Amino acid sequence: VVRAPIIIQSAIIAGIAIAIQSGLEFLGLGDTSVPTWGGMLNDGFTNIYKAPLLMVWPSLAIALTCIALTLLANAMRDALQAREVEYAAVVDAMTEGFVVQRGDGTILTANRAAHRILGLTADRLAGRTSHGPDWRAFREDGSDLPEDEHPAVVTLRPGASAEDAIMGIARGAD
Repeated sequence: VVRAPIIIQSAIIAGIAIAIQSGLEFLGLGDTSVPTWGGMLNDGFTNIYKAPLLMVWPSLAIALTCIALTLLANAMRDALQAREVEYAAVVDAMTEGFVVQRGDGTILTANRAAHRILGLTADRLAGRTSHGPDWRAFREDGSDLPEDEHPAVVTLRPGASAEDAIMGIARGAD
């Protein structure tokens, strides 16, 4: 979600950096012993009446490079978004409930099975925590599952995992 704007912004900033560097070299503020597009533009400008095409080629190279960077960034964004759509489709098709929570336990999103299991729509589920008066977490044997043993809380501890954790949720009316 955040990657797409960062990729596009990076390409734009790289294009701006190329333009600024070329502009500084054009003004003669760089190392004249190093060939650059800005230096080539400066040479072309000096000889504009003798060989006007000398201005075209470095300008074209700068423009095409900036356009290519933007197109590459767009292609990368599209590829990443396609993978995210595929991943979301797989998660949504799962029969198991899948809930994504923040570090503080706040629910960000869930798949369709989780909505069905918990009996809550996406709007009603988002922003809640998995601990609260509306439901009770319990172990496989039916005993209460304390908040600090909840798999979502356990996995937040350094080096801890909650593999093969089985728990149940009893809704308020259940």
